[in-house]
Amino acid sequence: MKQSNALASFVIKQIMPGNDSQPPHVRARIEAEGADEAYRQGVRRLDRLRLALEDDIEESLKLLQKWETDRLRAVKTGT
Repeated sequence: MKQSNALASFVIKQIMPGNDSQPPHVRARIEAEGADEAYRQGVRRLDRLRLALEDDIEESLKLLQKWETDRLRAVKTGT
């Protein structure tokens, strides 16, 4: 029994190094909260990039529309 406990203790220490004063479920919760925060920050960053891209596309489409309007006006006048 002592050998199996020693082996289990060794395996746990190898699998989960670090602060041994925290139980595994507490450590897992802390890691999960950290991962959640990193995910939220990533989503916010990605959303800002998406909005910036949409703004750039909108500006480009406005410019293309202006050029097309100018082209059609030139074709109508014959110049």
